[in-house]
Amino acid sequence: MAQFIKVIHTFHYFAEALSWGAIAYSAFLIFGRGWLGILCGALALIATISVWSLFASSRAFFRSPIAVVASRVVLYALAVVGLVVAELQVEAIILAVLLVLTEGTLIGFKAHPALHPHSGGQARLVSNANPKSAERRAPSNRGPRIVPGVQATSGEQRTGQFMTRREARLAREAQAKSGEVKAGEPTAARIVGETPKRPRKKKH
Repeated sequence: MAQFIKVIHTFHYFAEALSWGAIAYSAFLIFGRGWLGILCGALALIATISVWSLFASSRAFFRSPIAVVASRVVLYALAVVGLVVAELQVEAIILAVLLVLTEGTLIGFKAHPALHPHSGGQARLVSNANPKSAERRAPSNRGPRIVPGVQATSGEQRTGQFMTRREARLAREAQAKSGEVKAGEPTAARIVGETPKRPRKKKH
């Protein structure tokens, strides 16, 4: 499903670019193919990009669901109507079908980049399809922290579990490398938060 949404996103961006070009090209054809047509086409393209950036894009300055939908409908309608007025009916039909299919599919799957900019659509589908992988990537704070160089209350005991011999050996090696263990001192480790037991004094 995620691959399908990626393909629809690609066609959607292509359809958006086509609508911009359709507005500029239809203005060029309607107002003549000379300098006036070039000027009108350039102004139409600038106006389209400005409106898109302010209201219709996923990072629009005045972004809201109503503004996104209304501005996109107006711009798409101008593109299709402009092609029809410029006597490009086949191109207008193809553009209209492409816009309706891509926009409708993304809205239906709640993956529209302008209506769901923070979820991104694709990221939501991937996380829903693979919740275990997302859980594996999340950092885990399970397990106690071991502080080397401090005597443990019960040797190799930790909260609700017991350290394996390998863990105890690794702790002792870490203590030896850090140089914090002096000769004759115990080389166990304790859990942060536990109160170490005081060594009993030997009776003379």
